[in-house]
Amino acid sequence: ALLTQIWYGEVAVDNPQWKLLLCVVFFPLIYTGFLTFRRDEAMRREAERTEEEKLVMDSVTRFCADDRDKPQNRDQSQKSHVRPLNCWTRVMGLFTCPRVKFYWNIASYFGFLCLFAVVLMTDFQPSPSLGEFLLYVWLISLVCEEVRQLFSDSDEFGLQKKAKMYIKDLWNILDVLSIMLFIIGLACRLQTSGTLFYVGKVILCIDFIIFCLRLMAIFTISRTLGPKIIIVRKMMMDLFFFMFLLSIWVVAFGVAKQGILIQNEERLNWIFRGAVYEPYLIIFGTIPASIDNTQFTMDSCSVNGTDPLKPKCPVLNDDNIPVFPEWLTIIMLCIYLLFANILLLNLLIAIFNYTFTEVQDNTDAIWKFQRYELIKEYHSRPALPPPFILLSHLYLLIIHVFLRRPTDKHRHFRQELSQSEEEELLSWESFMKDNYLSSLRQDKSQSVEHRIQDTAEKVETMSELLEREHDRGSGAVAKRLARLEEQVSQSTKALQWIMDSLQSQGYKSKQEAPIMACAVKGTESDPTESTGQEPEEEKTHHFYARQHHYPGSTVKRFPVPEEKVPWEVDFPPYYPPIYNQQETPDSESSALDSHRNPAGRTGIKGRGALKSLGPNHILDPVITRSEGSVLEFLAVWEETAGCWTFPGGPAQPRAPLPKRLETALGKKLYQKIKAKIESGTGVKEVYKGYVDDSRNTDNAWVETTVITVHFDRRSLLTGDGCEMGSCSERFQWQEVSSRTAMRPYQREALRLIAQLHHTNF
Repeated sequence: ALLTQIWYGEVAVDNPQWKLLLCVVFFPLIYTGFLTFRRDEAMRREAERTEEEKLVMDSVTRFCADDRDKPQNRDQSQKSHVRPLNCWTRVMGLFTCPRVKFYWNIASYFGFLCLFAVVLMTDFQPSPSLGEFLLYVWLISLVCEEVRQLFSDSDEFGLQKKAKMYIKDLWNILDVLSIMLFIIGLACRLQTSGTLFYVGKVILCIDFIIFCLRLMAIFTISRTLGPKIIIVRKMMMDLFFFMFLLSIWVVAFGVAKQGILIQNEERLNWIFRGAVYEPYLIIFGTIPASIDNTQFTMDSCSVNGTDPLKPKCPVLNDDNIPVFPEWLTIIMLCIYLLFANILLLNLLIAIFNYTFTEVQDNTDAIWKFQRYELIKEYHSRPALPPPFILLSHLYLLIIHVFLRRPTDKHRHFRQELSQSEEEELLSWESFMKDNYLSSLRQDKSQSVEHRIQDTAEKVETMSELLEREHDRGSGAVAKRLARLEEQVSQSTKALQWIMDSLQSQGYKSKQEAPIMACAVKGTESDPTESTGQEPEEEKTHHFYARQHHYPGSTVKRFPVPEEKVPWEVDFPPYYPPIYNQQETPDSESSALDSHRNPAGRTGIKGRGALKSLGPNHILDPVITRSEGSVLEFLAVWEETAGCWTFPGGPAQPRAPLPKRLETALGKKLYQKIKAKIESGTGVKEVYKGYVDDSRNTDNAWVETTVITVHFDRRSLLTGDGCEMGSCSERFQWQEVSSRTAMRPYQREALRLIAQLHHTNF
């Protein structure tokens, strides 16, 4: 890699680290071949390639002398480009290597810290010693290097932009801060006053801490420890903001404790100790003895605060026993420990965990950026380490200031590529971009939100396909059922004809012949039928009229099996309950047996929810219209049944429409429909007779007449609901379809109407 080659300089990349360190300490080893240089490798590869070319050329038939001379001339020209290193270039190649500069600067910085520590701990005299003067020279070399980094503009950014980039770097901020503190401490230390002399030493001790923190920059070259420095920096920011939250609890508990225990403390240092310092130590397990009376002693405090080395005693009684509410301070301490030690500290751990995970996911990218900045810094850094770097600074000052020679640019970081290499690089970038976008799409497709959305789309597609298949299959099934009913009807007629023929010829059976019923009402007679009589109407057993629970009540019907429904079949245990929704006179109760449901037993006697015994005639007009290719009918929502019904009801004798339609639809629309029925155009009778209704009983049942009234133009019937008259009933146009929730007999009537209009049902 290009950065790795720049990092090693003239030294070969494959040299082990211990060899490089050994040559740094004892450099004459480089003349023995102990350390390999890149130029040595280039010369070796060139020699190997030359030998291979000679072997190839020797194996080829030599046609002419020119063909033999050209390779030799080319070998000589190639050998002239790669020259061996001499003694001086080997030494310069070793010590100008950025990696070797890095090692020397680390060793120099450790020496600086050791000298600084020795001066602070053992050699800090009123008059500066020789070691302290050396420390000052060392610091001057560090200052000069920082100035050089600030004004060095090899990338031609400009001084203003270079200064902004310099300040944004954390390590440069630490460098400036440490140098400024050292200058302030030195200014105080050189004063003759004893107080300022000690203050200067304290400032220098604090400055030593900052210099030690600056040592963490050496870990940026490590792939493992480099990103950890970023983690530490981010955690320090998290900790800084967390301290604001923690200080609220510390100050709240400390002030309350100090006010309860101590009466009018006037010493500022002891107020700070009681209100801030002691509550902060409690977080780490140091519980003050003054909170609990059992640990109180008079020797540990001063009664009036006269002893500056002891805190003031709490409020005491005549027996020198504290009188503060001990139970209150203990409860406050428990609550404080609960929130500060458990809640807030665990919150801090969670914040640190989030920061660590966030940085750890980008470890490789962070390390590469840090490594680039480090290589770039040490590539332009002088070879000599501090304090000898002053010689390099003096040389640079003479060259660039007095002789005004331009600064060398970072040409090593800019590589000119040929056209083919540039095309390969662009192809590689395009390939990596496609891989990155593909990985993003894959991550998105594997997310929970995308899976839910994909599943919802599939379910919606399947539902649409099922609906289409249902629409297609329902018509085919209806046709097949009609054909099957027709075949059953014909079979019934044939069997009846056979029975009649056998009986006419005198054949008799031991058992009575069963009654054969027609499958479809109104089916025409078979033209081959010999009797010439119409078939009997189909006899079916009602189903909805035998539901277990009677609608609108808690009454249960008497169970009636399918074979016991006809009145002709004996059913001795049949004792159905009597139910009338409205009170009835006694005369009506005695007349129950005079009215029998023609369809058979229902499991309940009485009028039920119907108005009268016997048949209850209703008129069901089906008002239809064509909305494009869709056939619609006018329906009203029946809340009790929970379905749509025809807008019908009881009608007066010889009345074409029920009376309630006049108030529901409006007089104008009612008259229009009435006139159309009386004219007979577009009006057909669909069904007339018994209705299998859940309200039927043994003595009262529903009989209906279903007629259809069709309007071709939409303008004749417009509006819904409240626009049609009364708002007490909910009217709406519904599609003539098997999916519409209707009463069973009304759904069958709709099917017949759909057949009349040749539409799918």
